[in-house]
Amino acid sequence: MKNLCKGILAGLLLVAAVVPGQAYFEDIGRDARARGMANAMIGIFGNVNSVQYNPAGTARTTSLELNLQWGKPLTMGDLNDGSSFDAINGTFLMPFTNDVNLSWLIRWLFMGLTLGNEEFMFKDGAMALAFDMRDNAQLVKETMITLNYAKVLDDVLFKGAKLAAGFNVDLYSLAFTKTADWGTLPDNPNDSVFTIGIDLGVIYNFSENIRLAVVFENLLKPNFSVFTDGEDYSPTNVKLGGSIFFPKLVFFENMTVSFQYVSYGKYDSTDNTASKTSYHFGFESWWFDNIFAFRGGLQLGDEDMSELSLGISAVLPMGQHLVSFDYAFTLPFGVEGTRHLLALTWKWDLPKYVFEYDPKKAAEMKRLHELEQQRLAEEEKKKTQTSVTNR
Repeated sequence: MKNLCKGILAGLLLVAAVVPGQAYFEDIGRDARARGMANAMIGIFGNVNSVQYNPAGTARTTSLELNLQWGKPLTMGDLNDGSSFDAINGTFLMPFTNDVNLSWLIRWLFMGLTLGNEEFMFKDGAMALAFDMRDNAQLVKETMITLNYAKVLDDVLFKGAKLAAGFNVDLYSLAFTKTADWGTLPDNPNDSVFTIGIDLGVIYNFSENIRLAVVFENLLKPNFSVFTDGEDYSPTNVKLGGSIFFPKLVFFENMTVSFQYVSYGKYDSTDNTASKTSYHFGFESWWFDNIFAFRGGLQLGDEDMSELSLGISAVLPMGQHLVSFDYAFTLPFGVEGTRHLLALTWKWDLPKYVFEYDPKKAAEMKRLHELEQQRLAEEEKKKTQTSVTNR
């Protein structure tokens, strides 16, 4: 019975992900790494950068990660008042573990909703919380809070399938600056709107180096109308893409090439505008034992959707911790102005024993891990003493 429930739960994740659904808030810069690759991010696995691009992309993470970003996702040089669009973004990513921590607490709180399968639902996966706020020329303040859940589904539906699925629950808030004529508008509109959207995604590991992905944005369409009982729904977008990893390609090291196709949906059945599409191509290459990276991308679509992107990253290793600095620059083709994003990411690689659910194996792995840490500490102490003596 329990295996049947597991199969049903896994099936629901994947069946839900083949139903069309886009975020209303245009993605003009939520992540510096993705922006540097022209947003061709849906087929890349395993870190905090995936949260707002493919909900399934966080499933295989083994690290706690915190990402903070600031930028001017769009500086419009042709506006008379020199207005700009400022953005602040923060994301926290947490994999599920067997340890007594936040993921264990979440598992305990939600066990009643898993039909007795809390270990299956909160094992081999991750959750994340993202906060995105934009001040659009001091006219509209956009705030989005994203709750992410992702699950590895390898060999669950059928043997040999290397799959992961996930979903985002997006909580949107729009706050409008009241003008002198606001109260004279018909129906006396609200000065703020709160609404909810749902995004779904799947990633399939076609091989060790090739991944394919599909994402549906806004399966539950958020309604942004400021009028009571009004309708201003965000359209449904569908994204198809993937990535290919090359350990060595010509003179590039650790290179990932990514691609993405986006079909933008219509607002409703009465929308007679032409359907829009865009194509995204990106790459990144990591050098010097993954200490430095450079990336680039090209987005092609309508005039207001085409742009060229560049980006770099620098990583500072600190034992089990890493701190990385990311920068992205984008040059739109159809708009005068540029886009800049800066990001700071802290990453803590968790020991392997926290992902082992057999108590005896986990205890033994923990013991060996502590012995190894003790050995490394003693070696470091000896090096320090030798250095002092040689002086």
